[in-house]
Amino acid sequence: MFDDEYTQVRELLHAAEVPPPRIDLGQAIAAGRRRRRARHAGWVAGATALVVVAVAGGAAVAGTPRGAPTAAPGGVGAAHSATATATSDGGACIVQALPGLGNHMVDAVDPSGSYVTSSQAIERSGAAYPVVWHDGTAVEIPLPNGADAAQINAVNVHGAVVGMASHGPHGMFAFVYRNGTTTALAKLPGYTLSSADGINATGDIVGNAFNDQGDEIPVIWPAAAPGTVHRLGTAAGTPYAIADDGTIVGSRGDGDAPWVWNASNGTAAGLPLTTPADQPKGQALAVRGDWAAGWVGEAGGGHLTSARWNLRTGAVQLFPGLFSGPPRGVNARGDLVTGPGEASSGNTAVRGGTALLLAVGPYRADIASASWISDDGTTLIGTVKDGNTDTPVRWHCPR
Repeated sequence: MFDDEYTQVRELLHAAEVPPPRIDLGQAIAAGRRRRRARHAGWVAGATALVVVAVAGGAAVAGTPRGAPTAAPGGVGAAHSATATATSDGGACIVQALPGLGNHMVDAVDPSGSYVTSSQAIERSGAAYPVVWHDGTAVEIPLPNGADAAQINAVNVHGAVVGMASHGPHGMFAFVYRNGTTTALAKLPGYTLSSADGINATGDIVGNAFNDQGDEIPVIWPAAAPGTVHRLGTAAGTPYAIADDGTIVGSRGDGDAPWVWNASNGTAAGLPLTTPADQPKGQALAVRGDWAAGWVGEAGGGHLTSARWNLRTGAVQLFPGLFSGPPRGVNARGDLVTGPGEASSGNTAVRGGTALLLAVGPYRADIASASWISDDGTTLIGTVKDGNTDTPVRWHCPR
């Protein structure tokens, strides 16, 4: 199901200079784009009930901008479960195509829902150009100098866009587009490849740097020091998103553990987020307000489970057996949007603890995929897919 999700990024890297094979190439490159989160094949198709497992965590995010969390009753690792009935109330949603964006897959949406991006939306003279959509108009994003394609990973509330670009045999590099200009971001000394994954309202950018030895490290391009780049700690890892208060979420290593850093103390090693004792691996993929979303998994592999963390308390909630892909977004209430789901049965959002099955309306699509949900939970933006046709849409869903 997810092969189509990564066709674009693999095309970007077809001629790229890449790390040696002692690391997983697909994982290293996928660390540069937000849709890489769906690469995990262990996801189970949607179930008829949403089982929520809460795990209390006392020290999971000590030192984050929100201060030390308070342990929930039962202490670290205590698990509680409840069952909520899944619903098809998405059928009551009104689904409409986003005017002016054409037939292209939605890549990233800003936290306000005002800016929507699509990669490789325009093909011309052997190059593929992304676009950013705002107020009904899609604007072509110029490629960085020398690039022949670009992948969009994030956009902030001011319309600043970040991602990675391919540069033929010279590999990939991180870039930012703002105020009509696309600029390559600074490279960390000793690291030839880079990808920008997240940007906040201030303009702080997080991502990864790679070198020829296959090392992959988390970095930040701080808005307060334009033209500079700094490591986040000393360990390998991947930051996926940065909140407006400077909270950065991601993973240590390649999914070894879900991780959180603080941009105000970027050299700090960061701290792990709470995970169940039997599922220590994971990634935090999105952050908004007090909430982060991602997945946890067993140390030896196997099925992965969608997860949501309360960054103030340190508690984690699990959503086993619900999604065909892990959460790709979270709002200020803790509602989730997930990877692509089958239109007939796939759950692509969780709102108020209840699964929301999104309608495809007149588009007769096989797959519905939400990329963003508003803070009040009533509006979602994403893509419906019918064969090879992608239609970017907005859902209005009454509560």
